[in-house]
Amino acid sequence: LSAGVDAFLLSELLGEAAGSGEPGGALRLLASYEGLTVLLREARALTVCGTGRKTGPSRGQSEHGATHGSSLEVLHSRYETMVTDFGGWLAVLLARLPLTDAARSELHSRLVARDGGDFVPDGKHRHSLTVGSNLARLQPVTVAALQRGAPRLGALMRSLGYLFTPPFVEWGGDVD
Repeated sequence: LSAGVDAFLLSELLGEAAGSGEPGGALRLLASYEGLTVLLREARALTVCGTGRKTGPSRGQSEHGATHGSSLEVLHSRYETMVTDFGGWLAVLLARLPLTDAARSELHSRLVARDGGDFVPDGKHRHSLTVGSNLARLQPVTVAALQRGAPRLGALMRSLGYLFTPPFVEWGGDVD
């Protein structure tokens, strides 16, 4: 099965999809993600420009990139944080909402009780909740081919703080 996934991935990202002469669906998806990273970068720049602050966390700016007191706030949220520390992730999210402390606490408790148990490996959709687990399943030759032949994918991964090889992440604070 692994060899089939590797072949499919290489075909989608480095070649044409099923000999159709058209880019693979993965390339179209990659273009969409690239567009999203541009929007994220622009939104962060607007947030920082709107407050006159330089990039990076500072007084009034959370470690997640949200700037307090501006008309536009960007909260950098990672899936990995949500699934490994749902309560902590949710607390950061709820802190940005205009709620009283009591309402925030009640909503946090209710949502953790309702949804906190959803983030466990189930052997179906959620095989592993470890960063890089899908990349680790690829054959080394596939990873090497992607690093050489898919510079757009590499650039996208780097812009989001991910690496092709262990430890698979490079998150020293905010990600551009």
